[in-house]
Amino acid sequence: MKLWKTRKSLFKNKRAKSELAGPERIRRRKELTGTLILAVGMLLMACIYMLASTPERYNLVVGSIAPKTITATRDVVDEITTVQRRQAAAAAVQPSYHPIDGVEAEVLAKLNLVMDEMKAVVNYSDLLLSESECAGKDELVFADTDIAYAESLMPDLKLAPYQLTTLLRSNLDELDLERKLFTSVIKNTLAATISEGQEEQSISSILNLSMNRIDMNMYQNVARSLLRACILPNMVIDNEATQAARQIAYDAVEDVIYKQGENIVESGTRVKSTQLEILRSLGLLADNRIDMNVYMGALIIYVLLSAVLYMLILLFDRDMLTDKRKMSLLMLSLVLTEGLSVVAISLEQPYFAPVALAVLLLTGMVSSSVAITANTIIALVVAALSMGGDSAYAAQMVYMMYMVLVSGPICALMLHKKSQRTRVLLTGILISVSNAVVIFAIAFLTNSDMSAMVDSALWALGGGILSALLAVSFQPIFEVVFNLATTAKLLELANPNQPLLRRLLIETPGTYHHSIVVGNLAEAAAESVGANPLLARVGAYYHDIGKLKRPNYFKENQMGENPHEKTDPYVSAAIVTSHTRDGVQLAQKARLPFEVQQIIAQHHGDTPVMYFYYRAVKDNPDAQINIKDFRYDGEKPTTKEAAIVMLADTIEAAVRTMKNPTPEAIEDFIIQLVRSKLEDGQLSMSPLTFAEMDKICEAFATVMNGVFHERIEYPSVSIKQIREKNEEKIALTRKDTDESGVQTQEALLKRQHDGEPPQPIDANAPQPPRQIREQKPEAKPEVKAEAKAEAKPEVKADAKAEIKTEVAHVVPSAPVKPKPEIKEEAAQAPEAKESAASAQAQKPEAKREEHTGGEISAPVSQSKQGEPKAEAKAAASDEGANTQDKKPAEQKVAETAADTKAHEEPEGAKRE
Repeated sequence: MKLWKTRKSLFKNKRAKSELAGPERIRRRKELTGTLILAVGMLLMACIYMLASTPERYNLVVGSIAPKTITATRDVVDEITTVQRRQAAAAAVQPSYHPIDGVEAEVLAKLNLVMDEMKAVVNYSDLLLSESECAGKDELVFADTDIAYAESLMPDLKLAPYQLTTLLRSNLDELDLERKLFTSVIKNTLAATISEGQEEQSISSILNLSMNRIDMNMYQNVARSLLRACILPNMVIDNEATQAARQIAYDAVEDVIYKQGENIVESGTRVKSTQLEILRSLGLLADNRIDMNVYMGALIIYVLLSAVLYMLILLFDRDMLTDKRKMSLLMLSLVLTEGLSVVAISLEQPYFAPVALAVLLLTGMVSSSVAITANTIIALVVAALSMGGDSAYAAQMVYMMYMVLVSGPICALMLHKKSQRTRVLLTGILISVSNAVVIFAIAFLTNSDMSAMVDSALWALGGGILSALLAVSFQPIFEVVFNLATTAKLLELANPNQPLLRRLLIETPGTYHHSIVVGNLAEAAAESVGANPLLARVGAYYHDIGKLKRPNYFKENQMGENPHEKTDPYVSAAIVTSHTRDGVQLAQKARLPFEVQQIIAQHHGDTPVMYFYYRAVKDNPDAQINIKDFRYDGEKPTTKEAAIVMLADTIEAAVRTMKNPTPEAIEDFIIQLVRSKLEDGQLSMSPLTFAEMDKICEAFATVMNGVFHERIEYPSVSIKQIREKNEEKIALTRKDTDESGVQTQEALLKRQHDGEPPQPIDANAPQPPRQIREQKPEAKPEVKAEAKAEAKPEVKADAKAEIKTEVAHVVPSAPVKPKPEIKEEAAQAPEAKESAASAQAQKPEAKREEHTGGEISAPVSQSKQGEPKAEAKAAASDEGANTQDKKPAEQKVAETAADTKAHEEPEGAKRE
């Protein structure tokens, strides 16, 4: 059994987890959609950047005339010139040497060997001379065979025929002299070192030393060849050390670089091979070669920007990812701003770029946090644009970044919850000023040319104003396309002449007035917790538009029969709960913003309709009634505004049922209603905190106390009695006036005694004695008691209009301030008769109870829903007043429209 219970609990937990996982999966799917929109937008921005960074291409060859001055689009190395300079530097490095032992002995041995071979050749020439008849060797003629034989005698020294001929004509004494001379000079030369590669210089030095001491023919023809065959360096090159030194010299030569913006080819000059290679490396030649470095760099930059934007959204407004409309608006604003900036840069006026356009649009249509996030991305994008293109320089990158970073917070601060068109233009002026200040500040730091900075500052002023004008132009278009709940859109929807509100007023007047009060409650509560008060008010105006489909099924619109009395409770509950779905359908048809549709769908959550549930239980006491059948099928509020409208809707309807709505009772009742919503879990998905709920309750109590304020009660009057009394007073006045038309003093005293206002007195008329003038009449006790007994607080509703129209001509102007005891006694007595009215007129205090402004209003007391209704009894006056049956005053007020309450109190009356 325990195992079964354990399994059952596990299944319940899995089911609960699956139910919770549903909304989470939906949210993740929405976040994935928002991420894809972000990626597509950034890819589009990268394409724009690549197009803007792709320079113009030229059809040039070596020797062509440049059609225009071509500048470097980025830093580029002149490879050919750089290599030439490096090779020259390496060749200029002297080689490193190290000594070799035994070179002198080897050289001298080689010299003796060669000299011996030369001696053999000379001996052969002597032999030929002895066999010939010539007197000397100069007369000998050597045959080719002789030359060949002589060459064979010298295997270690290769001599040309003319050199061999010179050697054959020499003698042994000369050879011995040369041997000694060369041996001595070579020893001295080797002692001073002969470096590798410098053998020729050493041989020339040896010959110069021996030139005057040897035979000239031998010196010119044989001596150099002899020394070349014998001389060896005793200082050889250290290849490793030499190569290292040359590499150092090679690497020490810096690259020949053309900086971005530097002229490569001047207009009208011939293109050199080195310049042509530079243009080719920059991708400026029309040879179908693409500079992949530009595109690779752009791709990497925008991948990083995408990551930065995604992280900023996660940090500041993660819900943004779930709203594809706002994500689309964000990326469209970024793309639009970048595109217009590219146009300005291509026109060589980068400071005229409307870089503040995105933050102006997003602050007014989305939120300040999203606008600041977009402003950061725009700053980085503008910096990237300043690094590419034909006319942008690195210095512009600094100016543009500072301009964007400074102007962004100004926009967010100025337009936070205040996105009026005129305020956008004012913000554009402030942005212009900030741009100019930034340019001058950086110019002062860098000691730039101030005349050029003035020109740049003027363009920056124009850029700020252009941003504001474009924002004012694009904002209405985006509001329509994306159907956003902007301030301007909400103000438009709050107009009572809107079709839905007009229908609500005409077809369902009770629902309309209920929505108006709910809007007041929601706006006050939203202001107290920092939500959007305008959205809360508009959402409250439209939250019950679904009742337009079946208006007679809702109590506030019923004038007589209640159709629910003849309807099954299940059907009644289905009709009542369907008004949220019907409202959403009407809102979608009218293209109301999604935020308003959300409030319409969520303002009841899944609250049960308890009245019909209890009816079903009562009608079927033995059946098991499932309360889920009587719940709304909407989702619970997910925003502050939707939760506030839910609470305001509940409180407005419930507080009106209170029998004694004192401020303390109203506040306690509101707290109970909010607590019941919490306990039912209706606020579990809303972002409201407990502290904010306390503030909401206080705001609700303040507004509801203003609705249920106390009113003073007015004495009942009879139109017929007033008319007859007025005629009687006019007759007495005529009787008591003298021939000249001036009222006598006796008549004045009589009117004062009757409690009537005095008429004008002629100053020349005879005055009574002072004690008579100061005498104050007193009301008779028996008359006063009779007036108390016969006074009645109710007023016939049919007589209100006649009182206001007819009494205006007969009642003098005097402030109405009824005494508390008269009001309390009049509230308990039947309707006043003529005798009571005359008795009250005798009281001195009655003078202060005359109505002002010529108007008399019927007494009204605040209606309280739920109090029992009583029928008013008719009271006939002694002077023939008509007897009529009327409803109680409390019931009359409930039937009177809210817009007539202002006329129920005479002007200047003091509220109790």
